[in-house]
Amino acid sequence: MFPCEQTREEVIRNRKVIKIFKKACLFSVITIYFIICLTVAGLMAGERTSATPARPLTGDPKELGYKVELITAEELKKLMDEGANLLVVDTQDERIYPVKHIKGAINFPWAPVIREPINLPRNKLLILYCGCAGEEASKNVARQLMANWGFKQIKVLDGGFNRWLKLGYPTEP
Repeated sequence: MFPCEQTREEVIRNRKVIKIFKKACLFSVITIYFIICLTVAGLMAGERTSATPARPLTGDPKELGYKVELITAEELKKLMDEGANLLVVDTQDERIYPVKHIKGAINFPWAPVIREPINLPRNKLLILYCGCAGEEASKNVARQLMANWGFKQIKVLDGGFNRWLKLGYPTEP
């Protein structure tokens, strides 16, 4: 039936059906968006699966009971110059690490859930850093290592890599 052959009642009914269909589509899109947001928020909060450590990690150091200590760039440089027993750990993405990092640092990229920190020594002070404005990635890695893997000697570089660069301290690719 062509539109011009439709009765007035059929046109009104078709418009109502289309309007209901549009509302249903909009509701579906909003629901899917909400589910995606909840999933991403869960991943960012460090939710666990059965293959990961059982202790939940919320990101709040007070809830965890693990306070992340900070170290200034100046203090770190002094310790490095003195040959202190420490390891500098770059928590930035593995694609950023080869471009530039603190001289002597190893790369241990941030992950929502650290599965197994195989290459990190427990007999050295670990100094973690990232390029985040508030050291979010480094603090998260530090909390995970302390809470889930029993690491004790960890500090986070206050001001992160940006502060280190600003002071002109040694870097390398």
